[in-house]
Amino acid sequence: MKKRKKLSKERFKKALNVVGPGIEKICNNCRLFNRDEGECRVVVLHQGERYNLPVTPGDACFFDTEFVAIKEELVNDEIVTKKETFNPADEIKSARFWVEDPMTGKPTTKKKGTVKIEYDKDFFGKGE
Repeated sequence: MKKRKKLSKERFKKALNVVGPGIEKICNNCRLFNRDEGECRVVVLHQGERYNLPVTPGDACFFDTEFVAIKEELVNDEIVTKKETFNPADEIKSARFWVEDPMTGKPTTKKKGTVKIEYDKDFFGKGE
């Protein structure tokens, strides 16, 4: 069983920026691009299901893109424009699971032991 490394926000951003100055931030230049499957290695959890975004080598990074939502409202017979920005990289949370041998306290590949979970602050929501 191959041990998976934790993908923290810092490592994620480092992987995105490894291409250096002057090189495009596209999937083909990113260490998180899975060429065999044609998808990004960042797992998106939605309602308990795991998803990987399908991407092509020339796609701009979805997670490094800032999205802007523009909403126009009528206030006192005047149109007011409101903008909201969203950057998916700011919303990335990580969780790591492993089994430890209760006698040694070291990770084990055997199914018997103590299950350990490591997760980011606010992984389950604000204040939880």
